[in-house]
Amino acid sequence: ERFGDEVANLCPSNAWSAQAALMLGVIMSATDPVAVVALLKDLGVKTSLATTIESESLLNDGTALVLYTILVKIVEGDKSDSW
Repeated sequence: ERFGDEVANLCPSNAWSAQAALMLGVIMSATDPVAVVALLKDLGVKTSLATTIESESLLNDGTALVLYTILVKIVEGDKSDSW
């Protein structure tokens, strides 16, 4: 909660809430490796490197989904332990 207070202090009063700003950051952080993998295939790089990049992107997507779900619950004021 201290981090949220510090972020809120940096924002003007008419700006987004700290939770909403963090939600946007989580949404924007998910990456799409399609262009990178296509470039690697054009360059003839080992398929294991492309697989590693795709796997890392999948992990990033999963992390973003979990963080987004948690932040939605915080913004909605859900105090239950069901999530």
